[in-house]
Amino acid sequence: MAKSSSNTNKQTARQLSAQMRQDAARREKRFRLISIGVLVAAVLGLGIAAVPIVKGYLDEKNKSAPTLGDVTRPSVVNADGGITVGADGAAGSTGGADAVEVATYVDYMCPACGAFEDATVGQMDQLREAGLVTLVVQPVAILNRYSQGTEFSTRAGAAAVYVAANAPEQFLAFHTAMFANQPEENSKALTNKEIGAIALTAGVPAEVSDAIASDKAEDEYADWIDAQTADVAERPELQSERGFSTPTVTIAGKRWDGNWTVEGALVQAVNEASGSTEG
Repeated sequence: MAKSSSNTNKQTARQLSAQMRQDAARREKRFRLISIGVLVAAVLGLGIAAVPIVKGYLDEKNKSAPTLGDVTRPSVVNADGGITVGADGAAGSTGGADAVEVATYVDYMCPACGAFEDATVGQMDQLREAGLVTLVVQPVAILNRYSQGTEFSTRAGAAAVYVAANAPEQFLAFHTAMFANQPEENSKALTNKEIGAIALTAGVPAEVSDAIASDKAEDEYADWIDAQTADVAERPELQSERGFSTPTVTIAGKRWDGNWTVEGALVQAVNEASGSTEG
């Protein structure tokens, strides 16, 4: 049965690979549109475009959801609930003693998060590989309402934690692949089988991608993702004037509201946080 499931995933993975060019074109168009929106927002004094949380929706959804005290924190995440990635690129690792923590709070359904990934991944990789930063990925689920009842944001976040825990060396590749294959808002998004197939294309071992496809990742981590999201959304240090939103970025524990679409802005902010004067 496991072998059959693996073969199905591989077939789906080939189909997804064939769509990569189309997906890349769609993402490039989306990034251009969001960049234009950012520029307009800056002119109007509204700041970086992001997806604000609808507090009423979150409160309603979490009336019956567990709290962090009711669920077990995954061993792969840090005390704040983030997945750390150091110079070696593996989930759970950290940078050097003087590395600056750069945390990104993202929802895999969030278009602005996809644009953020496009704009900063190169800079982030260089900083991380040089031991200057520890990247901390914080998956949250604030956009389930845009996946037609399929709870995609929660399931995608659960899959990310599962990959980090069971295939740490492939976590970053999976994280990037999820944005490369990001579904449109207000769609049914991706099934767990399709998420598993994406994991396979990112180099995740078949037994791990099979577990995602067979709902194991969702079963294991969905409650924690929802509880973590509710907690994160109430943290005062992460709030903007509009509340919590994605993507939210913190540098050395402080919310960063710089314009990440500007080349070098992130690097400059990290240098300032580390006390470096280099550009």
